[in-house]
Amino acid sequence: MLLDELGIEEVAIVGHSMGGMLAIRFAFTYPETTSQLVLVNMIGKKDFRKIRPWQSTEEIYKESLDWKFEEIRASQERYYVEWDDRYDKYIRIHYGWRLSPEWPRIALVRALNRQMVYSQPVEYEFPHIKVPTLILSGKEDVRDFVELARSTCDLIPDYELSLLENVGHNPHFEAPGPFHDRLIEFLNSVQK
Repeated sequence: MLLDELGIEEVAIVGHSMGGMLAIRFAFTYPETTSQLVLVNMIGKKDFRKIRPWQSTEEIYKESLDWKFEEIRASQERYYVEWDDRYDKYIRIHYGWRLSPEWPRIALVRALNRQMVYSQPVEYEFPHIKVPTLILSGKEDVRDFVELARSTCDLIPDYELSLLENVGHNPHFEAPGPFHDRLIEFLNSVQK
């Protein structure tokens, strides 16, 4: 609706992490509007319902309510190959949510997001993506990330894979120069 309101007929969609799942959904649902797709360290590349037990939204919510500073720090630190003090601000942002009077509502949104990642896998949509796709990721993400990125490529008909060496889940922060160079190169090279 926003694109229609702005009179924009075609867009390149870039999605990072869970945003990659949303980008896949957009490209699948609106192929005529999507000129290119870029997936940056996308999560949800496999159907977690096959490998993890179901957990209710209420259980996830209750776990989220008690989110401790140390857990937030550990969660953020695992996203990077080499920690830099500049990344401390992301810990402060997340911990600030925890201290906010809005925290119960934010915790519920987090629980709903986790439930969506679990119950709405996008792997079944990969073969139906009809636009040029770049998988642009830090190579040192979670344990099986490279294997999953390659298996994703096997399912998307028109793809390029770029893995940035010695970079984790947030390549746009850890290696902004190489990340943006590759992103711009792809966006400039593909014509629909």
